[in-house]
Amino acid sequence: MNNRIVSNMKILNIAICDDDIGAIANIDRLINRYFENKTTRFKTYKFSSGSSLLQSDVDLYDIVFLDIKINEESGLDVANELNNLGCTAVLMLVSQYHQFLPDGYRVRAFRYLLKQSIDAVFDTEMDAAMEELNLKKRQFTFQVYNDTFHVDYDDIIYFMSSRISIYYIII
Repeated sequence: MNNRIVSNMKILNIAICDDDIGAIANIDRLINRYFENKTTRFKTYKFSSGSSLLQSDVDLYDIVFLDIKINEESGLDVANELNNLGCTAVLMLVSQYHQFLPDGYRVRAFRYLLKQSIDAVFDTEMDAAMEELNLKKRQFTFQVYNDTFHVDYDDIIYFMSSRISIYYIII
């Protein structure tokens, strides 16, 4: 797992699922390059089968890179199962083949990346994924002295004020 440390910021969890170890290493390298000069903390989780991804805590992931064909498994079936499990991650399908592109829409993939050109388009597609993630996971940001904190709106039950203090109750 990789991560960059910046205080009080949420960790971005990224899953990579592919049966090709070289493809996993390449996507991991691209992720590290993308975040190299950014302050975002992140962790990558690597899976060589769809079943191992599905057996993990899928609610943890913010972005999932998923190969269309993983050994004998269909990445599209894995994507469907992720959706059935309520996974809200930004889904980035990865493949060597153009012909599965229309199927990506059926599983609500955010992007369809071709392995042959992934290096050239990765940063642009990650920018779009990060923007989508920000739209999906809106956060309440506040500062106490010099520390900045972020709380997902979905986790806030209510706010309460008492004179000069404001309290927030979260799940």
